[in-house]
Amino acid sequence: MKMRTQLVFLITIIYIYLAYNYVSNLKSCSCAEGNYIENVKTAEGFIMVLLLLWILLSFLRLKKRNLILLSGGISILLFLTYIYFCYYVNEMLKTIKSSCICAMRWQRWLVYLQYGFFLFEIILTIVSVLQI
Repeated sequence: MKMRTQLVFLITIIYIYLAYNYVSNLKSCSCAEGNYIENVKTAEGFIMVLLLLWILLSFLRLKKRNLILLSGGISILLFLTYIYFCYYVNEMLKTIKSSCICAMRWQRWLVYLQYGFFLFEIILTIVSVLQI
């Protein structure tokens, strides 16, 4: 993998870490309670781990076939995590009210952007599969 691609992965991990940190800090917010928040945090952490694994795999000198299989497996896990993430962010959005000041920090937009991007990817994948 080229250094530019690894840099994009690294920036993505930093972005996800900021979103993870925001969701993690919601535990101290009394008006933002629920299992939904913990599930979003879990999904964010899992996505970070998978991306780090993908970066580490890019440094290894694996046979092309093995690398393709591992990348495919990670891609499937990421896609399933996107579905999990989107479901629980949607539920989280239903429970957190705009009057909840401690949850209305700028980092919430990171989670919302991720939600939109992942939802777009899910829809695009479903449409692509149904057209075959």
